[in-house]
Amino acid sequence: MPAPTAPASCEDEETCVCCCCCHKRTPKANPKGIEAANTFIAADDVPVKTQKPFEAAPTATPSPVMLDDEDELGSDEEDMPDAYYKLSATVVVGPVGEVFAELGYRSTADADDANDVAALRVTRWQLKVQDTEAVKLYDSQMDIKVHQTRMVKLRPDALFTAKVRLWSDKAQLWGPWCSAVRIRTMREVRCTPNDIGADGPKKGEHSPPQCRW
Repeated sequence: MPAPTAPASCEDEETCVCCCCCHKRTPKANPKGIEAANTFIAADDVPVKTQKPFEAAPTATPSPVMLDDEDELGSDEEDMPDAYYKLSATVVVGPVGEVFAELGYRSTADADDANDVAALRVTRWQLKVQDTEAVKLYDSQMDIKVHQTRMVKLRPDALFTAKVRLWSDKAQLWGPWCSAVRIRTMREVRCTPNDIGADGPKKGEHSPPQCRW
């Protein structure tokens, strides 16, 4: 009986799909000296890339915090020094007209603290005036020798709020804002002719009400 012949596909060793060993394969040369695929590499032989540990964050350098003068203290009011509370003041309301108002300040510190307040060297005071819509109309710092200032170009028969605070050169801080004081300017005086005679018209006047605050 003649010997079985290999299929045509077996002639090419690379494309052989026979289920049996039709021919003996010759292992190819390994030019790079790489070990067989079934050879495991020990974990100790794998180079490990070391990562530099995170450095500790530098300590934050204390820096002055700029606070908005609308809320000068925020939530730290309880931690303020005693000098802060001794700088208390209030608004003094002077003459008020239709389009002007004279406002000043007065210290409200206790008589027992008078010497301490003098030692704080109060040199400035600040006045802030707003209307009912919280629009800032006046905000100025003045020398402590200027006890009163005159605001002009106000609206007649209008309601405003004013508050003040004091500055200490020694403590280098502002005192607390006082409670807002309400001020209303007078109404305009309007004249209407009642009668016209031979000598001229007779005028009637509407007197404005007293200033209220």
